[in-house]
Formats: sequence, C-alpha cells, structure tokens
Amino acid sequence: MLISLIAPDRPYLITQKSLPPLGPLYLANTLKSKGYDVEVVDFADSTTFSRDADVCGVTILSPDFIRSKEILRSLKRNGAKRVIAGGPHAAIAPEECLKAGFDGVSIGDGELTIERLINGEKIVTAWAKNIDDFYPDRSAIDLWDYEFYVRGVRATSLITSRGCWWAAKTGGCSFCCRCDGRKLRFNSAKHVKKELVDIQSIGFEAIVLYDDTFFSYPKRDTRIVKDIRELGFTWRCFSRADVVLRNKKVVEEAVKTGLSEVLLGVESASDSILKTINKGFTKKQVSEAINFLYDLGVDVKVTFIVGCPSESEETLMETKGFLDEHITKLHDVDFTILQIYPGCDIWREPGKFDLVWQESNTAYKSKPGEYGGCTPISTSSLSFEELLEWRDKLEKLFKPKEFIR
Repeated sequence: MLISLIAPDRPYLITQKSLPPLGPLYLANTLKSKGYDVEVVDFADSTTFSRDADVCGVTILSPDFIRSKEILRSLKRNGAKRVIAGGPHAAIAPEECLKAGFDGVSIGDGELTIERLINGEKIVTAWAKNIDDFYPDRSAIDLWDYEFYVRGVRATSLITSRGCWWAAKTGGCSFCCRCDGRKLRFNSAKHVKKELVDIQSIGFEAIVLYDDTFFSYPKRDTRIVKDIRELGFTWRCFSRADVVLRNKKVVEEAVKTGLSEVLLGVESASDSILKTINKGFTKKQVSEAINFLYDLGVDVKVTFIVGCPSESEETLMETKGFLDEHITKLHDVDFTILQIYPGCDIWREPGKFDLVWQESNTAYKSKPGEYGGCTPISTSSLSFEELLEWRDKLEKLFKPKEFIR
C-alpha cells in the first residue's frame, strides 16, 4: 500500500523552503516500519504525487487550512481515493475538516492514529505518554533543498519536546489554541543525541531547536547542551524571557557550546497587555533577558503582535519606546497582526477581551505588506486600518533592512 504524505505550500511565508516539514517525516518513519510504501511531497516546490497512492495525508497548520482545502479538491480531481487530515488545525477543528471533505482526521500524535485512519476510521484520537519511540525519517526528502542559516552556517531543524511549557503550567497565552490539550512531553537526552548524530551524518553543522520553549527543563537540557558541544554544532532556539532568566547557568553553558541565536516571543512592551494575554512575564524581565543574552554574545530576535486585546496608541507607544531603548542589542525584530485561532481563550470567551474580529475565509497569516488579507480585528481604541498602519510603521522603524524582503 502506498501512502502519500503532503505538506501544503505556504504562500503567507516570505521563504517557502527554509526548514523541512518534520511532521510528515515522523509519519513516514512510522509507516515504513509497518511495511507501507511512503512518499513525502512538499507542495512548496512540487504538486506531483503518485496517482496510484492508496491514501493521501495532509498536515495542516491553521494558516494552511484554506490552501489545504484547495489541495484536497485537486487531489480528489486527480484520482485520490482517500485523503486524511492531520496536524494542529485538524486537532482543534476536526469537524471542520470533515465538512471540508477530508475522509479522516487525526487528533493527537499521528504516529498512533495514522494506521487506523488508513483503514477507514473517520476521527481517531491518541496521545503517547512516551515520545522517545518516534523518530523522523530524514531520508524521506532531500534536506539540502531547504535553506536556513545560523550565523552563516547551513542548518536544519529538530524538536526535542511536544507541547508548550507555559500552556502546560497555566493554560498558556490567551491567543494560543493549544491543540495538544496542554500536554507537554519531552524526549530524553539520549533520544536527542541520536537525532543529533543522524543530522551530523547528513552533513549539517548547524541546527534549529524548534521546541516552543527551550531551557524549560534544565536538568535534561544541560545534558543536551553537552552533547551539542561534543558534536560541534552552531545552534539556535526559541525561549521565554522568564525562562532564560531563571536558568542563566544553563544558558551560559549553552553559549559555550555554540548557541548563537535565541528568539523570544515578547508580543508587547505594555505590562497591561502582557497581563491581559497571560504572557507570564513583565517588560522588565524582557529587558533583563535581552541584556543578559546580548552580553553573552547571543544574537537576539524578538517578535511582537500588533492588535492584542486593549491595544491602543498608548500601548503601542510603550512598545515603540521599548524598542528605541533596546534596538542596538537586537539582531532582528518581527511584527505581525493578531489573528484569532479556533480554540484559544479569545475565541472561546470573546466577551472577556477588548477585541472585535470578523469570522471570514481569509488567511490567518500573511507576508509583510499583505496583512490587509488577514481576518480584520479591532479594539475599542484602534481600527483594523490603524493597527495595520502601526504594524508597518514599527517594521519600517525597527526591522533591519537586510531582513526585509
């Protein structure tokens, strides 16, 4: 039986093929171990799949859903017998996927659900307690077709945990859909080392740790950091300001092992907004984390969301003032417009938040300069058009020119 695993193209991204789609690679390994023939197709550069595939599986993020429905219709027109949906959006909106025409939907870890869906079930839910049994098949695609650099060194990605530390602890940020039901699972350091060795054998000398929050499990992370040092990688990760400050010794050790870049999701430099969206840290902590990382020689990227609940001229001026103060210590800054994902706190309890949005079939995410195509949002103080103007203004003021494409 032949299974075609498809990653949708993502026109909302500036660069379509920066990092490989890991989800289908995990499924490919699981299915091959069970005797299936498998192909992985990234629609970013090819829309060709095997016409004789018995089942097609599409991995869907919420921003992919509109495009995924187009792919579904194309697959059916071209003879696909059974098309199933997986990924975060399928987990939070299974009925929507079925209504769109998908024949089956995965909720949870696809490694556990995929075979039952292949065999005809419509909705399958399964979560693993131990994720060490799951490995991506990095031979299923050519990783060198993807181009991402850390400090000028060609890099590829891996994940060492599933879920978000902050969501598991408190329920998470109010704009996060938490498709994993607040579950948090970590791979062991031994498992991670095996993946690192595999990546090194392919020829990569840099890695991107794609965990939601690295440094959130210090005892394990210290062992991973030591393994990275032994293997000689340059690397990059995502984290949180409070987590970085709480685990300074681990971060300092990580810098000695090649940690070169850290991305911090800040969202706003207004303490009132940070509290409203349950971000869990303060502007002061963000400032301290930036200074700490900068002093260690780490490139720091920060991301901001324009249009959080209760956004106003005053809160955006706070963000501007913060950036005026810190921009010389930042490697890159990113600005996006808030979009409301199904299942997040704002979506479930809109009356609690000073935010208005319109249900629509527009994209959840867009390229810079194309945010007018997103779902319109507004607060009691600022219209959608005014929020767009602020996003563009902040980008023009603070985004390094070499990163604007």
